[in-house]
Amino acid sequence: MCGRKLLLLSVVVSVGLLVSGCFFTMPWERTGNQGGSTLLSLGAKILGIAGGTGSFQDLNPDDLQLLVDTLNDAGVTNIPAVSDNVAQAGVDVLAANNIGTIEDIDRVVQAAEQDPDSLVIPDSVNEALVAEVEALIEGLAEADFSDIAAAF
Repeated sequence: MCGRKLLLLSVVVSVGLLVSGCFFTMPWERTGNQGGSTLLSLGAKILGIAGGTGSFQDLNPDDLQLLVDTLNDAGVTNIPAVSDNVAQAGVDVLAANNIGTIEDIDRVVQAAEQDPDSLVIPDSVNEALVAEVEALIEGLAEADFSDIAAAF
């Protein structure tokens, strides 16, 4: 019986460490540089377990990036990969519009359809757009167009 208790305790401690992120060093540049995120921590936040509240208000930018990636991988959505700037802007929009649940998203969308000015757009959204356009222009400037025919 003592062996079973030790095994159960080991499993509980391991799951706790995984959920808290202690087993992961976050080597992912894209989803580990703005608060960090793993599928376990994201799930805990969204489902309201292991310290999560079940609110989108708990998400950090890395969580938002991982959520979009996961939904895309599952075939639920087809949203382009979310950059750090856009993820931060997304989190700011959630906070500015008090969006914590799916129902809140529906509420905000319906209100914006009736009155577009009801949607709060933080300054970070404009900053993210400018940063994305700058990255696009820089990428085009660095591109080697000599073999463009090979791309088609």
